[in-house]
Amino acid sequence: MSALLRIAAASAASTSGGLFSSLLASQTRAFVAPASALYAKAKTKAAPAAAKKEEPKATSAPTHAAGINFKKTGSDPEFGPDESYPDWLWTLLEPRKTLRQLENEVAAAKAMHEQSLADGKGPRYDIMDVKDIQRLLKLRRRVKIKENNDRRKKK
Repeated sequence: MSALLRIAAASAASTSGGLFSSLLASQTRAFVAPASALYAKAKTKAAPAAAKKEEPKATSAPTHAAGINFKKTGSDPEFGPDESYPDWLWTLLEPRKTLRQLENEVAAAKAMHEQSLADGKGPRYDIMDVKDIQRLLKLRRRVKIKENNDRRKKK
């Protein structure tokens, strides 16, 4: 299965927020189904309910990203092998740490820092990852902005 198809399918099933996952969730149909298949249902006539039989259909993975082409003479790009995509692409849909999880990490880091000072080992600065600290600050700012907006809201 190609990389983009796997990401689109995972984003549709995931509950984690984020701009990229919401964009993929809204565009999943364009990535998954070829353009001709999107319009094929509208053209077919409905069969009587008694004549309909549920038959398992063999679904094959699409080989082209439908709807991506914008040139008159161009064609939709083909999906490449998974190895041709960068490693960071597979980490985009991993759930990110919440504010509560980061606050718990800070509390644990402070306790570890105090313990290392009590043991005479000196301060430790490598307890938390820099990206986690940046995300913590961003989430704290977001909460503060929301609180200020609620406080200033006209009643």
